Amino acid sequence: MYSGLIKVSVIMLTLLCSVIACSQPKTEASENSTSTQTDTAMERSTRHYDVPDTVPFRKGDRWGFVNQAGDTVIPFEYGFASPFVEDRASVLDRNTGLGTYLDREGKPIAPFIYTKVVPFQHGLGIIMLDGKWGALNKDGEEVITAEYERLFLHDIPMHGYIYAKHGGKWGVIDQQGREVKPFIYDEIGQLKTGDDDLISVKLNSSYGFMGKNLEWVIPPKEGRYFPGQFNDGLIPIREGNLSGFLNDKGREVIPPQYYEVGNFGEGLAPVKVNLNDKVWYFIDTQGERVKEVEVYSMGYFSHGVAPVEFQDETEGYLNKNFEVIFKGNYWLNDFEDGYGVISQKDGDGLFGAVDEKGDTFLEVKYEYLQYRKEYDLFVFWENGLKGLMTPDKEIVFPAEAKNIDWTTKWYENLVLITTPDNREGYIDLNGRKYYSN
Repeated sequence: MYSGLIKVSVIMLTLLCSVIACSQPKTEASENSTSTQTDTAMERSTRHYDVPDTVPFRKGDRWGFVNQAGDTVIPFEYGFASPFVEDRASVLDRNTGLGTYLDREGKPIAPFIYTKVVPFQHGLGIIMLDGKWGALNKDGEEVITAEYERLFLHDIPMHGYIYAKHGGKWGVIDQQGREVKPFIYDEIGQLKTGDDDLISVKLNSSYGFMGKNLEWVIPPKEGRYFPGQFNDGLIPIREGNLSGFLNDKGREVIPPQYYEVGNFGEGLAPVKVNLNDKVWYFIDTQGERVKEVEVYSMGYFSHGVAPVEFQDETEGYLNKNFEVIFKGNYWLNDFEDGYGVISQKDGDGLFGAVDEKGDTFLEVKYEYLQYRKEYDLFVFWENGLKGLMTPDKEIVFPAEAKNIDWTTKWYENLVLITTPDNREGYIDLNGRKYYSN
């Protein structure tokens, strides 16, 4: 069964370790002017996304920057270029492959000496030098010495600190590189909590949670682990062979008593009392049983829908009335923003999608399908190539890309793709291409 059901995997947040580049196919009008192209052969999306005026553009194997009129803003002299983020763009030298950042005038803020240059976040650019990570400020000063094995900046808005790994252990530093918490932790800030006020910490093989002040809210306890995440203010716990739920203050609201539990969702959580039981129950946040469901395994509610696996190994979705709205021989994903991706268990393993009513609004015909909820777009594969479309099946970008970078942030609505000839380039979410060969 799909891993999104019941056995919720711990999601490790990995550092973005590659420079983002962008490009768009255009027909050259002159050395300093580049026209843009959009494909009009298919039904195009009527949506409009704002994009920056200055974007990276690849001509052949040279990268530079153009404006939306196609005029060259920064010359084509780099081996790679990323979008401007916080007024800084990471670029690579064409000959050495080493990188730095440019300001809006196209001037390097530091020498071309870094093997990795990650787009700026919260006033800092993460760099790699001699195999170690550090950070530059916008003036190109190395404010965090390149001596760390990993750096995570994603929680800076929460408390202003950075998670760093040094000597095989994790600690916390401030934005000037000063130690805030010692390097004694196995992990920090890497377990998805579902609660913006809590930070996951692993110490001596046990997980706990700190608050924004980096003090323990739920101290680690030997033999206890967290198989899910906080939803509705509760998180699944497992101690020994039994599972229950803690609240965000560390109190056992529902003591360990079940063989297996899933995350809460919309006030309900699936639980299984004994290993060999053929029924699951939905319980409320007080631990009261709300509904008995005869299934093999069960997921949690999202947008009024919960995925289930039946005893006959088919899978389906239930609504909040516990009615089966979809069932078939498919692998199912959890619902995201009202959509569930499904894929055939046999045959060609093709993908489609269903809505909250259980209707298959995207036909099961795609080689792969994945939903990007922050943009309300699907990445789809046809004939070995990838494209982008809306849930209404309007094409944003036809299936022309060998790869679409799905793992990194789409800066300023620009998406990194790999073309069939194995070159990288950017498109925007209006379907415009920023590269030419």
